[in-house]
Amino acid sequence: MSAAANQATSQHLCHPGEDCSKVPTCGNVANCTDHGICVDYDTCLCDEQWAGDKCDQFSCAALDHCSGHGRCVDIDVCYCEQGWTGSSCVTPDCPAVNQCSRQGDCIGPNVCQCISGYQGLNCSQAQSCPELQECNENGACVTSSEGQKECRCFPGFSGASCDHPDCTEQNNCTNHGSCIEPNLCQCDSGYTGNDCANFSCEALSYCSGHGRCVSFDTCSCDPGWSGGSCSIANCSSKSDCSSQGTCVAPNTCECFPGFQGEDCSEENLPNENPPIFQQDRYDATIPENQPVGTTIITVCANDTDSGRNGEVRYRLVQTGLDDENFAVHPTSGVITSVVEFDFESLEHTSFSIIVEAFDQGVPTLTGTATITINITDQNDNKPVINIPPDTEYNLQTISPIGFHVTIVQATDADRSHDNSKITYGIPSVSPFVSIDATNGSVTVTSALQSGTYLVRVSASDHGSPPKTDERSFRMIVTNVSTNTAPQCPDDQRYEIASHNLTIGSTIATIEADDHDNGPNGNVSYSFKTKAGELANLFSIDPSTGRIYVETEVPQFNDTFSVVSMTVEVRDNAVDSMSCETNVVVVIMAPEFSGTVPDNVFPTTTPLAKTSEPQTTPFDESTAGSTTQPDITTEETESSTVLPTSERASTTKEYEGITSPTTTEDLPVVVEARFRGVMKIVNRGWNDELWDQESNEFKILAAEVQQELNNLFNNSNLGDTFDSAEVTGFS
Repeated sequence: MSAAANQATSQHLCHPGEDCSKVPTCGNVANCTDHGICVDYDTCLCDEQWAGDKCDQFSCAALDHCSGHGRCVDIDVCYCEQGWTGSSCVTPDCPAVNQCSRQGDCIGPNVCQCISGYQGLNCSQAQSCPELQECNENGACVTSSEGQKECRCFPGFSGASCDHPDCTEQNNCTNHGSCIEPNLCQCDSGYTGNDCANFSCEALSYCSGHGRCVSFDTCSCDPGWSGGSCSIANCSSKSDCSSQGTCVAPNTCECFPGFQGEDCSEENLPNENPPIFQQDRYDATIPENQPVGTTIITVCANDTDSGRNGEVRYRLVQTGLDDENFAVHPTSGVITSVVEFDFESLEHTSFSIIVEAFDQGVPTLTGTATITINITDQNDNKPVINIPPDTEYNLQTISPIGFHVTIVQATDADRSHDNSKITYGIPSVSPFVSIDATNGSVTVTSALQSGTYLVRVSASDHGSPPKTDERSFRMIVTNVSTNTAPQCPDDQRYEIASHNLTIGSTIATIEADDHDNGPNGNVSYSFKTKAGELANLFSIDPSTGRIYVETEVPQFNDTFSVVSMTVEVRDNAVDSMSCETNVVVVIMAPEFSGTVPDNVFPTTTPLAKTSEPQTTPFDESTAGSTTQPDITTEETESSTVLPTSERASTTKEYEGITSPTTTEDLPVVVEARFRGVMKIVNRGWNDELWDQESNEFKILAAEVQQELNNLFNNSNLGDTFDSAEVTGFS
């Protein structure tokens, strides 16, 4: 770090009597990660938005440190624990109880305080008032101060059981109707209006729209109309249509076939010419999502005849295919939509309809035109990124540049090319990573620093205008772990009378050692395997390793019963490691008074109990350590199980001998291990032995197996076992 940079991040607090010429440094705490100042050796004073020894953790100080109900994942961004919400996680949330059904207050995570009249965990249960018809669902059943149930009516209802709607604002329907809901009248026949105060002339077809109702069932007709219901038009100035037509409106005649003229007094000339469209084929487009009734195109046909013979009307030819989606105006020829099209849900996006033009002559003559209508795609769907909420990715500071973090994928429901084509990006500057614009691959672009980072990614389509979706994920970067495996105690066996096994009684407590700090040193216990007729009797406390009786001991037929359990001890590190130990319990029936034979116990006991073997080059100078290569075999009931330290010293004692004179006093496991070590010492450790697929390694393994076969054949192991195999190098 340069002197200038150090000066910018170091600000020593000099006390009286100190040598203030010495400027402290914070190299071991990443120089406060540029988010604070160095105030003493390896001691940082963090900026307000940062925390931690290295000032590399977000603090959310402005949000009251997430109110103790969440964790800070970015600058002033809290990720709330379940049951809390709000920017600072201070507001209790009740999603599991339907937000108290909006009939109570959420006073804690999924804890409701119901308002009067409601009860239950989610305040959804109203108090019951069957004697009051449950308030006719127009009020809430409550308990009065005198302890009596009564109805508290909703606004607009009254009565003991809330069965009377109130229409006082509508003058109680003016006595010409019934109040059916609060301030809603159902008028009697002949009356209308909000308060039923107006006459309707309902029995007179509401004066046919050509007059006004002036009294009960009495119409006053508009000029040109007559009759009790104002339904008769007056065509007196048109000679009453010469009795050769119908008066359809004041002074408007509709002539019978064969007649024409304003008063239908003229006979039609011969209908000689059909209507002819200006085009045989029309092409039109309409964007999706347009409202019903949108004008698409106007067609036009001409008829050279005069009079009614030349009057043109339009209609759709019913083909049963596409015509149900469109309509044509009979006189103007305007074609409109009768549905709202969704491009993505259409089986086909091009429609063909036939419009027919026909005249009013006798006989009627027609002409047709074909109209092709294409529906075009609009960019009405934005891309949807498939990153679930709370997504996290764990990386280590040694992850190299180019390391693949994840692939962001998005889908766009639009079907056209540009509207569905997606480009990926990172909207704001994101430390350490970038995203491929085409395939969404997120990779590391610079050296990682430990901490939690919020990465926001985007997916945009190529529509006009483009639509974009954004999602975030957390990237948790940790330092390279120095975790070591826990150390398990030696295998144990117990002989217990069945009457001493009571529910809750302790059989044994497994105590493993783990010298790591923090989560790496916290271990949990579990059964990896359990075998035996009464195996389900026992459980283990995951935090203490206590093996105890969980259920009552049943009757069993044998004089004793054996339960074999393998206990796994695992630490809580990110790259967790484990060890194993075996516990054998012999449960003796009350009448059993003999000796349990040795051959009932398991015959396989691992020498080393670690989570995974570590291959280490052999060095004669370290031959006495317990991390040298191990070769194990199955033990017989007559072999001696040595503690780990004794095995190591026994092996070390013979490692200096190139050809031992006798191995009769060696336990089988130690002798096999000793011979394997000798084979490695005599051959020498080559780099090829790191690769278990190399010929060098395979030759060594074959030679060690041969030594083991010789040992097996010269012992009494064949009475119990079929063969012995090298289980591995560790």
